[in-house]
Amino acid sequence: MTAARLFPVFVCGLLLAGCTTGLTDPWTGQWQGSDARILKITADNKVELQTSNGEVRATGKLTRLSSSAGQIELTSTGPGPSGAPYSRSQIIRLDDSRTSFSFNRVKYSRPK
Repeated sequence: MTAARLFPVFVCGLLLAGCTTGLTDPWTGQWQGSDARILKITADNKVELQTSNGEVRATGKLTRLSSSAGQIELTSTGPGPSGAPYSRSQIIRLDDSRTSFSFNRVKYSRPK
């Protein structure tokens, strides 16, 4: 009798697990900045900041704090104004539609 009661719960659990496996990660992919820069985030949380012509300006990582918040840490690939590479770390949050966020006073969104 107990097995008969647990079977529907088991089946519903499998269905729910199957439905959630197809969800896409809101962070990974390419993000277009309002200043013509491109921020690329890979599935292994690596981040690249590129110019519009593909030159990599900074690399770093994304630390996920939740499904809609994270911390980006970037270090420049070339020297800054003082001659040494510079770093920037900031907590970011996706907007309600999960299509944009702001980093270093620049708004990034998915390219259309």
